[in-house]
Amino acid sequence: MIQATDTVRLGFLGVGWIGRHRMEAIGRSGVAEIAAVADPSPEAGAPFTSLDELLEQELDGVVIAT
Repeated sequence: MIQATDTVRLGFLGVGWIGRHRMEAIGRSGVAEIAAVADPSPEAGAPFTSLDELLEQELDGVVIAT
């Protein structure tokens, strides 16, 4: 369970133009930690390529930005 003082860990699925901008805005705001990123496109440079890999990262939530 997340405590009120814990930082929310988010994963992002899809980091094209819109996804990348959403991720950067959330990261700058400080409301959450960007803990994992997945995108099937090699050009995205994401460390993970599938939703399954993303969900293995013990996240509190996933932003589906694709």
